Amino acid sequence: MKGNSLKVYLETESRQVENRLWDRMLEYQYERLERTFIPDLRASFKGCADLFNVQVKHDFESALLELSSFRTLVFDMPLAGQKLIDRHNTLVTKAFDLRETRNVQELLRTSVHATPRTAKLWESIYFLGRIRTAFLTFLKTAHQLPSFSNVAIHLIAREKTAQNALEGALRLKDVFNLLKIPLTESSIKEVVGQKWTVMRAEKEFASRQKQKLNVHAEVQMVLFFSRNEGHFKECVPYFGCSKYCCFMCSHFLRAYGGIGTRGCHGRLFKPWTVPEAVSLAVGQAERIARAVRQLQKDVQKELRLAGTNEMKQQKTSVVGGSSVVSRNDADVQRRRRELEQQQMKAEQGRVAERFRR
Repeated sequence: MKGNSLKVYLETESRQVENRLWDRMLEYQYERLERTFIPDLRASFKGCADLFNVQVKHDFESALLELSSFRTLVFDMPLAGQKLIDRHNTLVTKAFDLRETRNVQELLRTSVHATPRTAKLWESIYFLGRIRTAFLTFLKTAHQLPSFSNVAIHLIAREKTAQNALEGALRLKDVFNLLKIPLTESSIKEVVGQKWTVMRAEKEFASRQKQKLNVHAEVQMVLFFSRNEGHFKECVPYFGCSKYCCFMCSHFLRAYGGIGTRGCHGRLFKPWTVPEAVSLAVGQAERIARAVRQLQKDVQKELRLAGTNEMKQQKTSVVGGSSVVSRNDADVQRRRRELEQQQMKAEQGRVAERFRR
């Protein structure tokens, strides 16, 4: 086979492999696409119906046309004979293109036409397009790692056990008693925020206790390896996440066995849990239980700091973000960030060296 012919053959074969991997990712995301992403998009578009009836500035005309076209795709039923995976491919790819389009983001988030509802629409588009972003990042990594041909790919099934809200959940008063902090107007302002009252905090806390529990990706990874202990011993003790870990995952991984990640953003998201699990390897159940107990101690320690005027609430601006507890002293904050950056750089270098081998 001549040189040019060989090059074309290898490029064609590479595209076929990439297409098969993309199909596998779409199949893996099938349930979330049908039950979460697409319904959220439809709800968001319905909430923004007024946006498509106003006269927008010339700068946003193309953005509005793009959004209108996408809205039609979202609400259209699959064509006769069309495979669902092809429809998912179209929706995800279009969402990815939109999230990479600057004037679409500006229209929905920062323009004079932006509202909380348009911001929610942007969030729905952002998360749907993230599937494509993750895939392209994976491909970029594959082409950069010399040892990638030796990497095994496992798509981990999400836990099927229904994660219902907690039964007999603690009240806010119970939590403050456990932390040995008096539940008063002043303590609520110190721990939660200056605009909060006891009544408002109790009502919000009770509402959040009714939320469905979440099993984060890092926890799913630990459970997968806990059932396949042989794989764990062969792997680098590092989880390459697409974003920083939340507070709960970071402390859980540390307590479980010092598993490294790119870092922790410190935020607390919706109710976090480790689900009931079966078929664990010998000793893994107790190892996970120890990690959960240590995590509980870490949470208590962090919350007690919140009641000593050493910490305060700060808002974040990321998509899907929430309040984060952090040190009040700006110098301490700056030094902590510098140390985290140094540790992250050293960790990334160490992991990269392991892969080169």
